[in-house]
Amino acid sequence: WLLFRRSSRQVLRDGRVHALRFAATAGLGVVLGQRYAGPPALSAAGCADRVAMLSFAAISTAVMAVTRSLDLFAKERPVVDRETERGAYAGAEYVVAKALAELPLDCFFAALHGYALDRATPGGLRCRPQQVLPLCAAAASTLGLLVGAATSTGEAATALGVPLVVVHMLTGIVNPAGEKAKARRPLAALSPVRWAVAWLLDREFRGATLDG
Repeated sequence: WLLFRRSSRQVLRDGRVHALRFAATAGLGVVLGQRYAGPPALSAAGCADRVAMLSFAAISTAVMAVTRSLDLFAKERPVVDRETERGAYAGAEYVVAKALAELPLDCFFAALHGYALDRATPGGLRCRPQQVLPLCAAAASTLGLLVGAATSTGEAATALGVPLVVVHMLTGIVNPAGEKAKARRPLAALSPVRWAVAWLLDREFRGATLDG
């Protein structure tokens, strides 16, 4: 409990960073919504735009969550190493406390991103991305925390984590022509981007009647 309280104070301490993150996250949602505010949503061109927009929303959510969490452990490792050597707590307890403190904030900003996207899209979105994107952010942030905990420095975490993000992006995109490479399917099943995109598209188009 003490570890969780300390981690929570560390998370909430830097108000300037959170204010910038608030503006950037909401602004990105607005930019995406306006960028694809062209043809009617259920026309052929509109469907393609809607797929691209929701895919970018899931990708941006995952990328922001992973890159923010990659070096969190590296920043605190010297202190944590000293305290674990004294027997103040176990390493696993610290990891759990850190995750419990960090993930709610990641989910909040992902929900904000989805809400801004929904509001900025003419006619709104049937998929309600503010309900889906927080789960993508939680999974992606957990991946970043795991990589950070498994590496010794922030540079090492970034060197390993960034390629993993790229792999998840490549395997997470839904190919309208179908997935031809069977070798990609196991990787796609592990990609939070893939599950978020599939869920968003399913909720957006299920039961809809396409124009023309």
